[in-house]
Amino acid sequence: RARSDSRRCEGCEDPNLQAEKEAGRSFVPRRQSRGDQIMDDAMLNTQKYKRIENDAYYTPSWVTEALLKNVGFKKEDIIWEPAAGQKHMGNVLMRKHRVYMSDIATPSAAGVVIHDFLNEEISPTVFKHIVTNPPYSHAKQFIQKALGYASITGGKVAMLLRNEFDSAVTRKNLFGDHPAFALKIVLTKRPRWFDDGGSPRHNYAWFVWNFSPSFIYTKSTPPTSIGGYWPELRYDQ
Repeated sequence: RARSDSRRCEGCEDPNLQAEKEAGRSFVPRRQSRGDQIMDDAMLNTQKYKRIENDAYYTPSWVTEALLKNVGFKKEDIIWEPAAGQKHMGNVLMRKHRVYMSDIATPSAAGVVIHDFLNEEISPTVFKHIVTNPPYSHAKQFIQKALGYASITGGKVAMLLRNEFDSAVTRKNLFGDHPAFALKIVLTKRPRWFDDGGSPRHNYAWFVWNFSPSFIYTKSTPPTSIGGYWPELRYDQ
């Protein structure tokens, strides 16, 4: 086999492809990882879906209800939904709370303002808490930005993320090692992002940080710590 050379030049053939040809075999390039920004099949275990621009996967109502059934927000406080899209999450929040909604894309729903959450600033006096389903490709940055705001407002941050998002060693500072991390609500049913019968691929959970002196649970008994880590709840729809 020809030795693979990592160097690249315009017009040169991929050395791996050349080696496979010499060996009489066909070569199929390895699919790039998430780190290369080529995502998996649009959150579903199938090949037929293209990734939606800005990761605009809209949250089913029951998912937001799962958060509100376990975590309390004072009615007078304003909740900011910074990735509001078409208000799927915001509409549920507005049933009992005051909500400020924004999105990076031009909104198609009334009441959503254009705002780049990661690259533009907003006065902390506008809101108290942040609740959102962040785009996967920028989830870590969304968490970091939201925690910075909440440390000023003294509010809560709730992020809908993949269940295993807190497992990476490089994110320990955001979860187990973060003094404000308060609760993980594991959804035992997988959210369905499309209505065509496709099988959802990933498990999800709500991750909640609290910067206020006390934490409001809507349940009569707060959850207990599991395995010496942080409190965790399992929510069955």
